[in-house]
Amino acid sequence: MVHILIVDDDWMLVKLTAFLIEDAGYRVTKVFDGRSAMQAITHDMPDLILLDIRLPALSGFDLCREIRHVSNIPIIFVSASNELADRVKALEIGGDDYIVKPFEPAELLARIEAVLRRYDGFRQRMLTQLKCGNLMLDPVDQAVHIEGRRTVELTPIEFQILYVLMQNADRVVSDQTLMQAVWGTRSKGRNVLTVYIYRLRTKVTPEVNAPQQIVTLRGRGYMFISDVQKGSRTYTNAQAVGES
Repeated sequence: MVHILIVDDDWMLVKLTAFLIEDAGYRVTKVFDGRSAMQAITHDMPDLILLDIRLPALSGFDLCREIRHVSNIPIIFVSASNELADRVKALEIGGDDYIVKPFEPAELLARIEAVLRRYDGFRQRMLTQLKCGNLMLDPVDQAVHIEGRRTVELTPIEFQILYVLMQNADRVVSDQTLMQAVWGTRSKGRNVLTVYIYRLRTKVTPEVNAPQQIVTLRGRGYMFISDVQKGSRTYTNAQAVGES
């Protein structure tokens, strides 16, 4: 039975959400603050976490960061805040989805199922290391090894984006294709994707004047270049993923 951890200090909402989720066939653990959540995770690792932002003592953002140090377990933020800054931050620090209170029960269940399905599928695909050019992705450590230089830790979302790009090296991957592969939706928002691409570039190619391995093709999408020595080459006619 899939185990879901609810972390929220609204007792009534937790009670109602737990009833809804249990009725759908999931096992539920309920906690009301961040420290109790970390204890619950250590004692009985859940398959997914529903996490509020505003918690006593330890905020949902801080809790998410702590969890990401030890696990890439799916996290759906459930918050009363509809602020763009909060939604973007939740995704930047490793959240997998974000739903605003009050929510429709059917939407919450659909999002839970979608995140679990996506996480399961991605975990199955990433059973072995992926090497392309001077980079090697390690699914166990959730890191990228840069040949002759160093190892860089990635957030789960950063890892998934880079995995998709490296799988399709030297081919254009559209915004929509990336969002569908990583978040299971084509409407996640280009601004969120742009932030992740920028962070990946910074981690993979930190030198200011070094050739970029992740390039933007305006109006088409993104491409991972397998040979950085071809950095001066134009990719106007590069084939897109899905083209024959």
